[in-house]
Amino acid sequence: MANRKKRPTTQFLDRAGPSQPPRRVITGHSVSILPSGRIGGRAFQVETSHNSTENAALPEDHDGGAGSPESGEDRMDVDEGAGEFESSDGGDVDRGLEDGNDDLGLGEEEDGEAQAEEGAKRKTETMKDRILRILPHRDEYLDELNRLDGLADAFDQGACFRCGIADALHRCSSCATGLHWCEACLVQSHSINPLHRIEMWSGESHRKTWLSDIGLVYQLGHGGAECPCPDPVPSLLTVVDITGIHRLQVRYCACLANDPAADHRGVLHHRVQILRARWYPATTDRPQTAFTFRVLDLFLELNTRAKINLNDFYDSLENLTDKTRPSSAHRYKQMSLAVRFWRHLHALKRAGRGHDPAGVAATTPGSLAIECPACPQPGRNLPNGWENSPADTLWMYFLFLMVDANFRLRCKERGLDDVELGSGWSLFVEENAYLQHVADFADQRQENTCGVEHNAILNANLRKDGYVASGVGAVLCARHALVRPSGMGDLQKGEKYCNMDFLLLSTLSALMFLFVLVSYDIACQFSKNFVSRMESYPPSLHREFDELRWAIPKKHIQVHGRNHSRWSFNFLRWVARTYGEGVEVGWHYNNPLSGQTSEMATGVRHEVLDDNFNAWNLMKILAFGTRFAAALILALQQAQKQRDNFEKHNALYDKEHTDKWREILGNWYNDPNSKPDPFEEPATGFSVKEMLKKLAAEDARALQQGILPAHETSPSSFIQVGLELEEQQRDLAAEIAVHGDVDDDLSVTQKRIALAKRIQGWRLIQDVYVPHAAALRDLTLESESANLLLPSSLPLSGAGSATVKQLATIEAKLRLAQLDDALSDLRHWRRTLVKVTDFKNKNVRGTGNKPNTRSRAVYIRFNGKAKLAVERYRAARIHLLALDPDGDWKDKYQVLRDEDNRGPGADPEDMVGVQRNRYQRRGDGFHQPSWIWLTASETPDDPNSDAYSASMRVDWSKYLARAERWEEEVLLLQEEMRRVIVFLRWKGSWWRSQVNRRQHQATMTRILLSGLNAYAYKQAHVWEQLAARFVVLWYAIMPNEEIRQQWKEWYPDGVVESEQQKKKKGKQKQKE
Repeated sequence: MANRKKRPTTQFLDRAGPSQPPRRVITGHSVSILPSGRIGGRAFQVETSHNSTENAALPEDHDGGAGSPESGEDRMDVDEGAGEFESSDGGDVDRGLEDGNDDLGLGEEEDGEAQAEEGAKRKTETMKDRILRILPHRDEYLDELNRLDGLADAFDQGACFRCGIADALHRCSSCATGLHWCEACLVQSHSINPLHRIEMWSGESHRKTWLSDIGLVYQLGHGGAECPCPDPVPSLLTVVDITGIHRLQVRYCACLANDPAADHRGVLHHRVQILRARWYPATTDRPQTAFTFRVLDLFLELNTRAKINLNDFYDSLENLTDKTRPSSAHRYKQMSLAVRFWRHLHALKRAGRGHDPAGVAATTPGSLAIECPACPQPGRNLPNGWENSPADTLWMYFLFLMVDANFRLRCKERGLDDVELGSGWSLFVEENAYLQHVADFADQRQENTCGVEHNAILNANLRKDGYVASGVGAVLCARHALVRPSGMGDLQKGEKYCNMDFLLLSTLSALMFLFVLVSYDIACQFSKNFVSRMESYPPSLHREFDELRWAIPKKHIQVHGRNHSRWSFNFLRWVARTYGEGVEVGWHYNNPLSGQTSEMATGVRHEVLDDNFNAWNLMKILAFGTRFAAALILALQQAQKQRDNFEKHNALYDKEHTDKWREILGNWYNDPNSKPDPFEEPATGFSVKEMLKKLAAEDARALQQGILPAHETSPSSFIQVGLELEEQQRDLAAEIAVHGDVDDDLSVTQKRIALAKRIQGWRLIQDVYVPHAAALRDLTLESESANLLLPSSLPLSGAGSATVKQLATIEAKLRLAQLDDALSDLRHWRRTLVKVTDFKNKNVRGTGNKPNTRSRAVYIRFNGKAKLAVERYRAARIHLLALDPDGDWKDKYQVLRDEDNRGPGADPEDMVGVQRNRYQRRGDGFHQPSWIWLTASETPDDPNSDAYSASMRVDWSKYLARAERWEEEVLLLQEEMRRVIVFLRWKGSWWRSQVNRRQHQATMTRILLSGLNAYAYKQAHVWEQLAARFVVLWYAIMPNEEIRQQWKEWYPDGVVESEQQKKKKGKQKQKE
């Protein structure tokens, strides 16, 4: 099953280790590197099969070229980036690479023919086929299960199978044999397996019993072996294990021990004897309850991965013990405390605190956090003198951060008195200093001058009654979405600047050089007085920034309106394809914790969230191998593709224009705050965005007046989403029209399903505002054809209520703005079509079929965009006509006929509409322009006008920016991959440096030192082998020759294996 994807593990390295390498490097790709070129001093050429991007485990943020002309979207402000690697399930990581596993099986592959046969079988066999194959055997399986409840293979046994003398009335359900024993033999054989579950035959059936009931006394202190000086009286101990809750008779060792863990008598403490049995004692003095290490490990794994809470987990253990009656030994509270300390001890152990002679008390802030190997870390993974690099290289050493808040992870005010274990040592900041800071700056002014109402600002002064924390703020690395050390904190009263300032400044405390880019959805406001706010804080929060840049995440910037290009990841120079939205995936993954953490005291809540987000960090690191490989392949493809697209687009314009535009763009890059924005479209009449701002302001005024909507989603937001769904229906219908039969097109089917889910969610809100709409729906239609039943589509009999009238008024306003937007888009694409036609006439005509075919393809692509604008305009006009049939708007927004879709100017070879006979053409003097160019919001069609030039400049600038961002992505990915390998090697060396650190302590024993050293070597091996695994995955696709040479020196065997895998995949591809 070599191709089957496995879910990633969240186990910590000292529990179960990172994962084994996948058996395939990158499915469906063949990469060849050419000897010269444009990016990083090395050209590249990527050869892919037609389904290469479908087969690769691509990061979600990679849009597969969205925003390119070929992808159906030329507007760069709606691109999604490729900068960080997010996944709703945390990535595609194979499990394995267990601690102490010396054979990683790097690059192991199954026999090619068997693999192909298995793959073909898997493609043809469905789940239904498998079920139908098993169904005839149900009776057989059921009989076998019932057979095992009887004496089974011991039916004719009689006497004990071991001694052959006594009656065999007992069996062990934990052993594999199922044979029956006498009491004496069973006790003797289980002297070192006291937690096995046994049953006794009653003559009718097997009844559960305990080994202690038939005489087993487990000896502590000697690994289960006989003790020369045991305690005379056994003690009762309740042990909680993954097999259930056990009652044990144990006998403590009373031997004198020359050991630092001995008590005043020279005998090992009972708690120490229990710990050395790999059980965790519930108390330090005379413990009566213990928890096996494996049950604590299992819970923490389930908690970090499946978000199982301790109450349900413990109830499950009780059910495993006996479902029919409650346990007489309820140990939930004891287990709750044990889990807390177990979690805390493992965090300390994983960070090497047990190896430090200064001890646990010397732990520094943030040092228990799992750090990102791909982010720049001076002294660990950056070259010497990096801070003195020129600007066109220094940007790759910037630390990319993103800031956000989550209001799902709240905490109730329950008056619980608690102590946090290691406050400030991991991801959450130190609580006392943080709360004091927030109290000192609680009255800090928080204003919005952006023109768009942001939730972060609106909610800044909102506190939810009954909650001590309204949410969580966090700082993550923007490229890889790992939570930063000392980067999390509770929000007491919304997303206030003083909270987010403290978190951002705290996570930067350990850095010597501060070249930082911060992504925040309100960066346009937050950044304005950031430095002055910082200077007003105590000196401990002061930071000397070498350079500080700001950006807004790609999805959030779409709501900010005009004049925000200087915050856009699409347009900013030297940001690559950073997305800035990866934090949302992290929130989504860990939000299921909210049900359990909201009831906790703040201290234990921080510990649980620290553990879970550290598990998230580790999961992201383990996924780096496949994620970076897929990201680099996509970046190489898109960099070449987008550069070619730009060169073709650039050829449409005179050099005089493009030189001027380059100058404008360069000036803006150097001074984006005061120079003209080359990416800003010329202003038109009024847009949907502007109308939404007005409606949002009206909603806010209504709330101030005490007028509450019927649903938490306001009427204007409800209509807005409805119009967006309508647009998505239109896009999907256009795609289906191109693909024809969609039954075999998986992408279209997935889009259909996704759209249907969005419509279904929207209809739940519609049921509140328009209850009678449910009876009018036709649920048999496909999602792209479903009637959304907006007010303009409702029958007159149902449109008389006050609510529907309010919705109709809102829709009318948005439809009017929609008309203007669609007309503006149509004019934009008409201008582009004319330029393409002119270019073809001047440069392509008569040069042969191939260039003409390419030119035709470009024309068809842009013509399709113009058609979508026409459809949007016509649909908006029909709906507005139903809402306001007698309005004055009809004079400006006329009926758009096919013959009106022309221009600007006389375009005799326009391929849209009716073809004209070339002998009937008239000169420009007879040209009658279409009415679409005569409306008030139009951009002049004179190619020499400033407005026309500005419109074309925007398009040209976006093409260039798109190409440059992808080329930057290629460079930055290579640098990040280099940093990952160097960091992992440094981490391995750091662990090796921990060997023998405590050997000179007076209390050190040889046995303890051996354990410390073994753990250090094990961790070093884990990190070093992870680096080797990544090299196997990356070497064959790495364009940078200097990096390749370094890896070749470090991992010669891995490089050979990587090349062999590449060749093998090439041969398989040729066979296919």
